Amino acid sequence: MAYFRQTDSLDDLRDQYKNLLKKFDFKDPKNAKILEEIEKEYKKQLVYTKMAPLRKAKNDFVRKLDEEERARVQAEHERAEYNAEIKRRTQMHYTREDCQNYLNAACRELKKYAYLKVQRNVESGSASTCRSDLYSFKMDGNRKTYINLRTLGKITKNNELARVIETGDNVEIAFVSLCNENNKDQMLRKLEEKLGAIYVNSYKEACEKYMDEVDYARTLAQQNKQDREEKIVKPFRTVSYAMARIVASIVFGTIAFGFIMVIFALFEEITKSKVIRNAIFVVGIVVGIFVARLVIKLVNRLLDFDQYREVTTRKTAYSRVTEGEKYDEIKKNENISKNTSGIVRLICRLLGIRI
Repeated sequence: MAYFRQTDSLDDLRDQYKNLLKKFDFKDPKNAKILEEIEKEYKKQLVYTKMAPLRKAKNDFVRKLDEEERARVQAEHERAEYNAEIKRRTQMHYTREDCQNYLNAACRELKKYAYLKVQRNVESGSASTCRSDLYSFKMDGNRKTYINLRTLGKITKNNELARVIETGDNVEIAFVSLCNENNKDQMLRKLEEKLGAIYVNSYKEACEKYMDEVDYARTLAQQNKQDREEKIVKPFRTVSYAMARIVASIVFGTIAFGFIMVIFALFEEITKSKVIRNAIFVVGIVVGIFVARLVIKLVNRLLDFDQYREVTTRKTAYSRVTEGEKYDEIKKNENISKNTSGIVRLICRLLGIRI
């Protein structure tokens, strides 16, 4: 006989227990056997009720996993359909007139967005944002500015940038249909540079129109001052930068070569054969030169500050509608790299090596 109603509430279970004690008078010795059964069932129900939070957490976790899996499958399905649609559109026949019409539409949307952004900043009292944007345009250049704009719109799903992205997709697809694999990237770079220039120039026109005249004049004066200072300092910075790279290459290359030669010298001490020692010495020189070249390349790469102004392959792939599959490939390779490094780290830790 079941005395308790299954529940996840401790208070409800205790209330049921109290009611049973009243119903079967716990003071009456005749009810001792019934009360013993009630006590046993209460303890079982108590364990079940105390496990309720864990059951809820488990159910929530399973439900979340199911939702994430459904979302992942749906996203993959949509991505596959999207890539198929892009592939179909790039294989369509477009004329130069079509390209020009799409380009004009993209330019109109860029100009409209630039004016809207500046007007909103000025009306909200955030004119400093406009000054900051003008400075970033100068540092990044036209092409990177346009790619940053498209990447931001695709990541944030910004509704105001939707038309900019849509018209940009149209002109990109039309241009790609007239290109071959040899000149596609070059044409897209020129297109991105042109669209970036349209956006930057429109933004400057909007600043001149909506910003306070004195504030805008000060902004231009500050930029002109920075340009003059940059022009004066640039030759000295170029020379010092070149000297730093040469010195760093010599120092680190020599250290790397010397380190390899020391290692191979230790190997030479192991054998007494002159032929083997000479062979080890020659191999050491070759390996040392190879390692020194790698170290010099790495040092120059680290000192190459201009690389940080370039657009990364990932960002370019993400911003271009025709590079969707390439972006998927980049993400896949990144995941493989992360998994591989994780496995290597785990093996090293099992061997007692902390990395």
